[in-house]
Amino acid sequence: MSTGAYSFSEHEASWLTQSPPEWPVSRCKWALESISAGIWGSDPESDDEGITCVRVADFDRTHHRVVPEPPTRRLVTATELESRRLEYGNLLIEKSGGGAQQPVGCVVRFTGDYEAVCSNFIARLVLQDVQDSAFWTYMHAALYASQMNIPSIKQTTGIQNLDLDAFLSLHVAVPPLPVQRTIASYLDRETAKLDAMIEAKERVLALLAEKRRALITHAVTRGLNPDVPMKDSGVEWLGEIPEHWDVVPLKYGFRSISSGTTPATSKQEYYNGTIPWVTTSELRENIITDTKTKLTEEAIRDYSSLRTYPVGSVLFAMYGATIGRVAQLGIPATVNQAVCVFSHPTRFDPEFAILALRASRDYLVELATGGGQPNLNGENIANHPIACPSIDEQRAVVALVKHQTSSINQLANQLDASISLLRERRSSLITAAVTGQIDVEDAA
Repeated sequence: MSTGAYSFSEHEASWLTQSPPEWPVSRCKWALESISAGIWGSDPESDDEGITCVRVADFDRTHHRVVPEPPTRRLVTATELESRRLEYGNLLIEKSGGGAQQPVGCVVRFTGDYEAVCSNFIARLVLQDVQDSAFWTYMHAALYASQMNIPSIKQTTGIQNLDLDAFLSLHVAVPPLPVQRTIASYLDRETAKLDAMIEAKERVLALLAEKRRALITHAVTRGLNPDVPMKDSGVEWLGEIPEHWDVVPLKYGFRSISSGTTPATSKQEYYNGTIPWVTTSELRENIITDTKTKLTEEAIRDYSSLRTYPVGSVLFAMYGATIGRVAQLGIPATVNQAVCVFSHPTRFDPEFAILALRASRDYLVELATGGGQPNLNGENIANHPIACPSIDEQRAVVALVKHQTSSINQLANQLDASISLLRERRSSLITAAVTGQIDVEDAA
């Protein structure tokens, strides 16, 4: 497409045709006063030294802001600080890192009243005085949601890098400063309403999850008969259990407890095959019947740790933000190194083991090591003790829990769907406003 003095990509053209014709077309970078790379600095000797260094982990991607809790402190020289100090309203863009689920290119706004720099995986964007930083934060949120960053991503190894010049060369229609401010104020107000609705539904979801876990915990530690004699299990998280139950570490209830790996992402011949490969992002208390990524026979051949696990195997997330999530294989599949797999059961019904792992998640997480990304190892999980009734009683417990939690699960699914729709509405509202599809004066 060609319009006036500009030549646009098809992606840009579809974006620009939504905007009012009176809004001048400009490249994103023309709104900037300067662009500077972040810095990592050096390790401070104490918590009192250094200044806050904003990391990508501090990005609140929902509200497009920085939330450094707890802050990371680094030592930088006076010269480094002078040229990289963050000021109110600076935009921060993730230029390195990312992944399939969260590609690089996310932009947040710095509104802190403390001295800070940003890390070397981030670039600082300083806007010209005639631009509104809140408006441009929303503009970048819309660009990101529309995947306008994707063509500018380069990935030759496991890490993504954003071609900043290419991305910031995108054409957008930019309204005058007073209109920018009006749009930003409108979006602040309207997104706050949507956020409040989402938060209210999330609170109900949390209450439902707590009720579900209480039902599960009671079932896998107390059983079905309230009148049965009890005994002390000797295990903190279990407490008292029925007298006729045993306490058995997981490693004695399955013939195999193992994991997998990630084939070299630089070798395309390992990917886009037919063999399902499970990552922890796919563990959502579910039965896995498909995976986003599939490996080739060549990957299986070159990596001995990539075994195909049978249907019914229990999966447990050992690392990071997903730690403690469980699922069950509904298809034969391989897994990555963050997934622990329990297969070929001997003393445990797989579904009972899943319930026990859900009930003891907090206990297991306390065993994890690491700072921002806690890790459990295979030994921790293999030695984890759970109550072990007979197989018949285990299956009866599973049936009872399914019956007791069916209405909870149904309501939770409805709330999840409602939250997803509200998030989509929020994203669509932002895009519509910054492209001029909403007359915000009338909407106000």
